Amino acid sequence: KELGYTKRNKPTQPENTRVVTILGKSSDEIVAGMNATKRNLWRRNVNVTDASAVVFWVVYGSNDIDPFLAMMDETSKRTGAIFHSPAYYRKAMDVLGPRHSCGIVIASYEGTDMASAMFVVDTEGSTLYYLHAGSTADARKYNVGNLLVAYLLQLAKDMSLSYVDLFGVAPEGA
Repeated sequence: KELGYTKRNKPTQPENTRVVTILGKSSDEIVAGMNATKRNLWRRNVNVTDASAVVFWVVYGSNDIDPFLAMMDETSKRTGAIFHSPAYYRKAMDVLGPRHSCGIVIASYEGTDMASAMFVVDTEGSTLYYLHAGSTADARKYNVGNLLVAYLLQLAKDMSLSYVDLFGVAPEGA
């Protein structure tokens, strides 16, 4: 207290998580394992070439993470969540990004960045970890966050990984 610190009411690390096994599954099988909402959203957005599709891209350099930082800041202000400093995310990208062990996926809808997430890849453990995510207020209206998680499952498959740890996105009743 003397130094100005206060105890957090919420833990900074998740107490529960969900690990999705993608080992040996086709893209169609991964999609089939999603809940109906995510499955339908994904199928409506995959292979769509018009402007109504959500577009994803992955960055691995700290110079490219300003959209992610802006969404993290907006999410913090909207929800009261406490996130790491921008320097923390930049350092992670500077150290792990060049090896593609850490990246940020950004999702845009109609040319507007709406959701983003930082992930870490553990090649030895064959796991992609979904770590930190931020979004705009409009992202929920278009279900962009749900699509972003579906994209990460497909990305992990494309990387020949076996698992995706949703790191805090726990199953019902956890």
